[in-house]
Amino acid sequence: MRRCPDKLIIEVDLAQAEWVVTAYYSRDANMLKVIEEGLDPHAHTGHLISGAPHDFIQMEDKLVGHSTDPTVIAEARKKLPTHWQGKKIIGSGWFFPRTYSIRQAGKKSNHGLNYNMKHKRFALENEMEERDAGIIVTGYHAAYTGLARMYSIVEEQLKENRTLTNCFGQMRRFLNRWDQTLLDAAYAFIPQSTVARVTLIGLQRIYDDVKSLQRVEPLLQVHDSIVNQAWPRSWHELAGMILLITAYLNIPLEYHGVEFTLRRDIKIGPSYGELREVDLDGDLVANLQRAWFGEAT
Repeated sequence: MRRCPDKLIIEVDLAQAEWVVTAYYSRDANMLKVIEEGLDPHAHTGHLISGAPHDFIQMEDKLVGHSTDPTVIAEARKKLPTHWQGKKIIGSGWFFPRTYSIRQAGKKSNHGLNYNMKHKRFALENEMEERDAGIIVTGYHAAYTGLARMYSIVEEQLKENRTLTNCFGQMRRFLNRWDQTLLDAAYAFIPQSTVARVTLIGLQRIYDDVKSLQRVEPLLQVHDSIVNQAWPRSWHELAGMILLITAYLNIPLEYHGVEFTLRRDIKIGPSYGELREVDLDGDLVANLQRAWFGEAT
């Protein structure tokens, strides 16, 4: 067995956390389908916005990657097949963002559009044409109609007492002038405060466990992730550390009578800028070694 590092960084991240909380709070059927069926949320959102099939979106994403240069993207798309499942792609009506792959457009949407961002701001923040931004924003809200219900729930509660309360009982009163700025902050409060509280509870548990995690030191909490440094004496000890850390963030949440938890992802590396994701399924000790030495699973 190869030698375990004497010191390393462990990051635990709550995967797509705000999006998942929004799904349960808004009770949106399409969002809940993504979570319950384990779908790629960015590809599925891209599918719902563009009309293109999932397998085509994954192929296009591999060709385009993270490029935002329209010339490079256009050249990459020339390598795509002209027909898909017996139908001609040109004239299919599928939407192709000019400066993103379809999947990347889905990812930008998932990260930015749950709290009623308008298309002009979306275009500005993502450096895209307003025409494309308008299609994406309209398509996102057409796909996830539960968001409108969430906005209505929030607005009705604000009209009643100007106070919102998350599932932990944490309250916030919104006393500023009633305008779009106040409403946008209110739409974001439940998902953002829920995720932040989960992370803070997990951080406290890690810090307090001076027996089992005495060789782990929390360094940083960044909204939906915790960065720790650790001094494991073996791969098995490191695996135990990681199982405990993920367990401490396995906190039951409940909205509208439905209980759920947030998925935890783990990355390890010699520094914060050199982290690699660890597969938590299967043989964790072997997976840790693969991640540390940069080997494919």
